[in-house]
Amino acid sequence: MTTQMLHRVVKNSIDKVSKEQIKYAEFVSMTEAEYNKLTERFDGNEAYTKTAIEILDNYKVFTKNPKHKAIENKEVKHLTDGIG
Repeated sequence: MTTQMLHRVVKNSIDKVSKEQIKYAEFVSMTEAEYNKLTERFDGNEAYTKTAIEILDNYKVFTKNPKHKAIENKEVKHLTDGIG
């Protein structure tokens, strides 16, 4: 294996690790960089970030099972009351 090939293998391994998805909820995964960027959008408030992830996770659960539509509206309203 040449030095260039070895360098490419190492670089690809590093890139793969840095883009690895972390599971923050049952249906919500993102990279650590994406999570940090989302937290920045909420002025560094990690509680808001976690609430937003919970809302998204619940939305995904409810949209996968249409019989939960009525519950979805109540749940999202309940979760967003603390944000607004």
